[in-house]
Amino acid sequence: SSDLERYATRYSRTHEPRHRLQQANDFFAYLFQTDYIDHAIVFPSSAHIDSVDVNVYYYLAEWYYGEGAYEQATQYCSRAAEACSDKVEENAKGDVYSLMGAAYFRLGEFDKAAEALNVCYEIDHRAGNEDQLSSTLNNIASVFVAAGKPQEAEKYVLEAIAFNSQTQNTARRAVIFGTASEMYGAMGDYEQSLAYARKALDIERHKCGC
Repeated sequence: SSDLERYATRYSRTHEPRHRLQQANDFFAYLFQTDYIDHAIVFPSSAHIDSVDVNVYYYLAEWYYGEGAYEQATQYCSRAAEACSDKVEENAKGDVYSLMGAAYFRLGEFDKAAEALNVCYEIDHRAGNEDQLSSTLNNIASVFVAAGKPQEAEKYVLEAIAFNSQTQNTARRAVIFGTASEMYGAMGDYEQSLAYARKALDIERHKCGC
């Protein structure tokens, strides 16, 4: 919306940290009032400006992504990435690079998508979150399949399956099996493709009690 763009422009042009903080709080108050976020976000005066920047630019990127404006989404993700210092929480950094990878994927810029998702993988690996790792690895695999490089996707799919097997997230497991099916189909291994498609279908049937 034009309102959101005004907040973005005003924030980007404000350099004094105290004023940036106020602009950020005004921006998140607007997101809360318009029901874009379901809980209020207010930064205290002690908040590090890098963390504030990452959050503002991430939410702007997410909004543009939701609107299908993927070029603008990558631009705001890049600004958020520039602010990803050691003062910023790891999960916030991971969110930035995950969204950046998704936006580049939508633009068909598969090399940039893989690069961003590999940074996300490194962040997830440091955190040791098996569920998030399996998601990121599956996303990387999907990039290679879409780029017409299914052979390069295989190691990521198998690693995603391995991490997912350590979790209870069967919904994610079905998605990963779906990627595996698509990948093996692209490789011409139709037997493996069908086997993974059946595994994904079994999970879906079990969920709905079919």
